Amino acid sequence: MNHLLYAPIERMLAHLTDLLVVINDEDDKAARSFHFKKGGRVYKIPGIGLDPARFSPLGHTARDMIRRRLCVLPDEFLLIAVGELNHNKNHTAILSALHAMKQAGTLHNLKLIICGDGFLKGHLAHTIRLLGLSDIVTLYGHRTDAPALIGCADALVFPSVREGLGMAAVEALAMGVPVIAADNRGSREYLLHKQNGFLCRHDDPRTIEEGILFLQSRTPQEKKEMNVRCIESARPFEQQYTKAVMRSVYHEADRRTDAACERSAVHKKSEPRPPA
Repeated sequence: MNHLLYAPIERMLAHLTDLLVVINDEDDKAARSFHFKKGGRVYKIPGIGLDPARFSPLGHTARDMIRRRLCVLPDEFLLIAVGELNHNKNHTAILSALHAMKQAGTLHNLKLIICGDGFLKGHLAHTIRLLGLSDIVTLYGHRTDAPALIGCADALVFPSVREGLGMAAVEALAMGVPVIAADNRGSREYLLHKQNGFLCRHDDPRTIEEGILFLQSRTPQEKKEMNVRCIESARPFEQQYTKAVMRSVYHEADRRTDAACERSAVHKKSEPRPPA
């Protein structure tokens, strides 16, 4: 809905725009069809930038310690969902997928932790109880140790209805954690189906179920290879690349401002002076 609202406005105001910054290929392609102000330019950045010092793979000892603290058994498959508890983040689709797995008898050795706060917290808690998932799913609320929790998970579930990019998914990939994400303009930037995760439909919990079962069924060697691909796929989103593009944006903005000031000064000098 936000994209449908803002896209026409951006197009309408393009003739007044000097520099436009976008964060995904779809927006970049759309913006390049706009009729900008003379000399107008589009810049694409990889989101706000990933901090590799904060989001990097956990060692085995640290990972095992955090999982024990979360009461996750060594042979349990740990899913994590991170984000505000709202309709866009689509947590109910994950719960529906887990319920379907329970009904089908395929919900084995699995836990889900949901980190985040929001107005749907009460509704999600009720749904968890209603679907009989209280022993599987835990609502952890807002957490300041999200990197540690993400890093000890076996997969991040990210079925958002829409994402401009989705840094939580990129952060998970940087820690070597595969992502089950809804196929949208954000996830297409970094997720390769069955290579570093699984693309699902936000409106079809069955595809989330397929993603979970796919990742669970990988052999240890396949999981190790996927972990490596996850890390490699996150590198283009590191802060150094965002900062490099933004330096160019600010440099160009300064250049244009200086040029405009010079033109204004010349114009004032050329104006006839009123008679004394």
